[in-house]
Amino acid sequence: LLGFCLFHRTWAGNVFLDFLAAHPATELDNPRISGVGLGLLCHLCDLTHRLRAGRLWGETTARSAANYRGYFQLPEETDLLAVGPAQQDLFRRSVRARWDREWRP
Repeated sequence: LLGFCLFHRTWAGNVFLDFLAAHPATELDNPRISGVGLGLLCHLCDLTHRLRAGRLWGETTARSAANYRGYFQLPEETDLLAVGPAQQDLFRRSVRARWDREWRP
């Protein structure tokens, strides 16, 4: 188990991120395993895109707020994660471009 992501669809058609976590061992200096949380978040944004969900939202933690701010280019760190389709799309495209560059045979 490298990580997991729990989420649900709200009554209004948005997606609520309940919990996203990478196994602590993935945070060690191990070049073979990295980017687990980033990958899970990218795939969650893929899903929200396919569901045509209006917004991805959830609660951040003191440890995750800076990461979400950077991923989605948010104006400030806050305990509320609320990103629309355009922000998610920009994030998904940047992650996929990075993967294409780094994982070419």
